[in-house]
Order: sequence, then C-alpha cells, then structure tokens
Amino acid sequence: MLKTRWFRAAGGALAILLALSAVVWVVVPNGANSAQAGLVSYAGSAPVGATRNEQAAAEPAQAGAGPLVIQPEKFDVSPPLRDIPPIVTPPADEELIRFHEGPLPGHDRGATGSDATLQDWHGESAMPSPIMNWEGVNNRNGLHPPDTNGDVGPNHYVQWVNVSFQVWDKNGTSLYGPANGNTIWSGFGGSCETSNSGDPVVVYDHWADRWVMLQFGLTTTPDYLCIAVSQTADPTGSWHRYAYAWPNNLMPDYPKITLWPDGYYVAVNQFSSSGSWRGQGAAAFERDKMLLGQSAQTIYYDLYAHNPNYGAMQPADWEGTSQPPAGAPCPFMEWDDSSWIGPNDALRIWNFHVDWVTPGNSTFGAGLEPNQTLNTADVNPTICSQNFCIDQPGTTQNLDEISDRLMHRLQYRNFGSYQSMVTNHTVSIGSNLAGIHWYELRNTGGGWSIYQEGTYGPNDGASRWMGSIAQDQAGNMSLGFSVSSGSLYPTIRYVGRLAGDAPGTMPQSETTLITGAGYQSSTYGRWGDYSAMQVDPTDSCTFWYTQEYIVNSGYANWQTRIGSFVFPDCGLTKAFIGNIAMKYKVTVPNTYMVQAKVPVWDEAGNRVVGANVTAQWTLPDGRTFTQTRATGAAGAAAFARASKQTGLYTITILNVQAPGYEYDPAMNQETSEDITVP
Repeated sequence: MLKTRWFRAAGGALAILLALSAVVWVVVPNGANSAQAGLVSYAGSAPVGATRNEQAAAEPAQAGAGPLVIQPEKFDVSPPLRDIPPIVTPPADEELIRFHEGPLPGHDRGATGSDATLQDWHGESAMPSPIMNWEGVNNRNGLHPPDTNGDVGPNHYVQWVNVSFQVWDKNGTSLYGPANGNTIWSGFGGSCETSNSGDPVVVYDHWADRWVMLQFGLTTTPDYLCIAVSQTADPTGSWHRYAYAWPNNLMPDYPKITLWPDGYYVAVNQFSSSGSWRGQGAAAFERDKMLLGQSAQTIYYDLYAHNPNYGAMQPADWEGTSQPPAGAPCPFMEWDDSSWIGPNDALRIWNFHVDWVTPGNSTFGAGLEPNQTLNTADVNPTICSQNFCIDQPGTTQNLDEISDRLMHRLQYRNFGSYQSMVTNHTVSIGSNLAGIHWYELRNTGGGWSIYQEGTYGPNDGASRWMGSIAQDQAGNMSLGFSVSSGSLYPTIRYVGRLAGDAPGTMPQSETTLITGAGYQSSTYGRWGDYSAMQVDPTDSCTFWYTQEYIVNSGYANWQTRIGSFVFPDCGLTKAFIGNIAMKYKVTVPNTYMVQAKVPVWDEAGNRVVGANVTAQWTLPDGRTFTQTRATGAAGAAAFARASKQTGLYTITILNVQAPGYEYDPAMNQETSEDITVP
C-alpha cells in the first residue's frame, strides 16, 4: 500500500488500530532461538555481541549511518501448514479501510511535454490466449486495495492479497485456503501471530526450490516484518518463521522482497509514527541461514538523513537458470521526474553489496549515492489535476493511478552475453489518460544502460495502469495491467513483444484475461497497489499474471484473477496427445473399472516422460470429474474411473504441462475418446 493507516468505522467514530513506533535497541528474551534476538547494532562500530552500553557508545549520531545489523527477535519452525486450521474469520465490525493519505512527497509531480516514446496504436498480431484462467482470492476481509501478487513454482501457484492467501496446484485446484495471512504464524507469538497487517509479497526461490512469504505486523510497538521460508518445495508443509523489529521508530511501508543469490533483499518506504515521510529503507536478509531455519541477520540502510528525496525503490528479482556474475551486488532502482530531482528524468541505480562475515564491509551505492544515473525519455507522471484520474463507467468516482513509483517488480535475467532488467511505471498520455512507460536495461560488463524504453498507451480513450512486466528465456516480454475508461469497466489485459520486434514497442496486441462488469464506488479511490507478472521456472517460458477486477459494482467489491500464457517463439519443443486407448473390466459384481491410457509425444517423435496430463471424465449420467496423471517411463498417463453405471464413458484432455515443452492441441491425434460399458 501507499502510506496508510488502519482505521475501523465503529459507532460513527474512527478508532485508530495501530501505533507506529519502534526503538533502535530491542533485546527481547521471549523464548527466541537466539541469544542475540532482536539486537540491532551498527556494523563496524562495535561487535553484535557487545553490551547495550557499549553499543550505545559506539552508535553514530546520524540515524542514516550504517550499515545496521538486525537480529531476528524470534524464529522457529511451524507445523505443516496443511495441519494448521486456516484463520478465516473476517473482521466482526464494519469494513476496514486503508486510508490513502497522498503519494510519496513530490514523486508524482511532473512537467508537461511530448512523450517521444509513446506507442498510441494496437499491434496487428494478437498475444497468446490464456492457458489457465481461474478465480483468485476475493475481498473476504473487507479491505482495499488488494495488493494483488503471487508466484509460481514447479507444482504450485501461491497468491497473497490483503490480507488472505491461497495455494493451488497449477491446474487451479485449491490445496489450502483461503486463509488469513497470519495463519502461517499460528502459535508463533507476538505481532506476527496476532496481527494481520498485509502489504504481502510471495516469492518462489527457484534456486533452492523454496517459497518465501512476507507481510508486516503493525499492531504493536515496534513494527515488524514477518518473513517465512518454506522448509521444503511444498508450500503446504512446514515453514521457517521469522520476526524482525524495524528500527529507528519507523514504519516499513510497501515492502518488496526479492531473490538474489546471496540474500533476500527488501526495499521499504519509511514513515514516522506521526505519519510523516522518512525516506528509503533497504535491507538484505541472510538467505542461506533462513533456508536452514537458523538465526539470520539483516543488514539495513536508512537513506533519509543522507537524502530524503530518495524513495520508492525496487530491488532486482532474479529469475532464470543462469545466476548473476559471481559476487555481483543486487541493484536497487528508482525513477525520478526532473521536477523532483533534476536536471533530467532519470533511473537511479544503487548496488547493494552485502558481506555477511564482516557486515561493516557492506555498501549501498557509492556512499549512499546511486552508482549510476541513466537519463530517460521525458515523461510526465501527473495524469490529471485531481486526486484520482482513472475513469469508470456508471459513476463519477475515479480510481487512483499510483504514478509516483516504479511498479512491482524489477525482474532480472542473465542471458550470458548480457544481463537484463525490466520494469515499468504509470505516466500521462494526455487527455487525462494514463499509459505505462516500460524499460529494458542491459549490462554487458561495463555497467547498466537503457537498451529500450517505450510508453504503451493506445489512442482508444482508455487508461492503462498498475502494470507488471517480465521476460522469458528467449527475451520475449509481456506487460500485464488494468484498463478502464468511461465505457469500459476495470478489466485485466496483457500485451507483449517478441525479442525481434522493433525496440520500444509492444506490437503483440493486447489480450483480455477477464473483462470487468462493475465499478468501485469507494471515495478513497484505492486500486492496486500492485500486481504480479511471473515466469514459470519449469520452462522459463510460461507467463503467470494476477491482478484485480470487479464483477459487481459496489464499495470495494474487488475480485482477483490468475492466468497463464506462453509465446510460441520461446524455444520450447511442442508436445501433443497420441491415440488414446480405453478399456474396462468388472472388478466386483456390478462395478466397472474404466481405464484410459493417454500417450504424450513430442514433435521429434519421442515419448514425453514426466508430463502432467489433465483430463475430464464424463459419466453416463452426465456428471463430470477431473483428474491429473503423470506420464511414466513409457510416456503415457494412466487414468481410471470406478463406477456401477452402464453406458457411455468419455475422457477429454484438458491440458498437458511438461518442463521444456509446449502443449499444442492442434497437433493432437486425439483429444477425446469414449467407450460404452454394456
């Protein structure tokens, strides 16, 4: 969320639910698994094990100095999530609201001018249609905005919104939830268990085959970041749970956690207990220790005293099978309009180098200044002259465009001959309409440069905003977003480009994931605050996108959607279904076992082993059942259905998923088969 506070409408009055205060020195011997639990120290000034007086004597006077080393206040291992009853009870009182108190100071201010990178046309080639497309978590907790995000692993999709999460298999079958976010911390104690404050992020750590989940806890003093790392690849199993008290009496708003080989990196927008802006916070969490459930330190920088104008950064989020170069620091990036930090519109990049052995050797930027400043096209983040600029049909209530920051997330890929990062933010395209300005940066070894940038804003009277962008292993790119106008309800779409398309353009014409059918009437205008475009780690080709939309008009009746798609030009081998063989046998009197053997072939004529085949049975009485089976060593999936019915049984193939393969139904020798049981 943006800078917010929680309130509850109760008896006609607003009751403040949280107090925002913290202390730099926290030593809480409440059963935590570390003798140094909660201790904060300035690296290089005194050892972490020093006494409180020794630490205080060594502490610099300037709060922005550092780095600071923060120990977890508490950590443990949870029971298997599948054995923890989901916390599902919504608030008993009236609807909770996250109050929008304005954008980050100065960051949405811009100068008018012509955007030379504007693409005001739709492409001629259509984007691929959705493969998967199912309903995500809706507004079950009475909050807005949803902060929609999720990530995908080899076998699961996990989505987390304000303030509930859910786990599915990759065919959309729910495995756990929806449950309140603090369900993961059941029995943990403290704010992480008792509060459910939101601003969640889910990350799949593809290198370790683990899941990472983060939200903050704001109902006690100090404020906390609550982080959990799965013990195995199964998100319904046990989790290593951590609670970190945020230092300097600050609220860690809008936290974004990402993956880098040497740590989990977090950027936050900081506010004081009175709600005033307190600058950028950046932290690295000790990934290797968290994967083992051990005490894991955090290295933290507070940039406010150095330069309060810096803020709204995104840390790089590593995807793909190639690691960053050995020892490469994690880039943090923000965009600033020239009217805020001159003389030009620019991307600023800080390299966060962490040294876990000697934290005092860690660095953030060049003495807290950016390592690189890259001038960008002259674009304007001011969409209109009022607070909210996004039109909706059937109402005069507009939606918030959130044009004051880079949007989630800053995706990183190493292509071998170059490294690449992509990101986006919302800008004006004129006539009080919003478009999305996107970037690809490349690094061939001499530092980052802008390889291409463009503003996607077709001239059709609609605003596009709340984007998330990513690229696959071939360099193809997709940008997901919300789209709305005076005649189009808020809708979820995605657009894209192939690696060989003209630079700065999205010529693969946008496709709809789902069309909205209602408007949001809340006078707080909140929408977003972010969405998530991810790439499947099993093939590095399949995009997964989640975003909010509305079906029924109302105060904040948001719902969410989860969908996947893949570019044909991603280097995948095509897979298809061969001839399906069916038979039946009598197992006990009046009971039949109907069986189907479904072979999967690739385009080279080889059987595909380890493919997940999803099929639907239709029974003689018309009922349907769905099953997923994996192909064995012979490259065939075995399905079976027991029934007492006689008549026609039909099996229909719905989908095939296999790492490194693209399922092409047009190549199928058969897509369905039937057999009659007399």
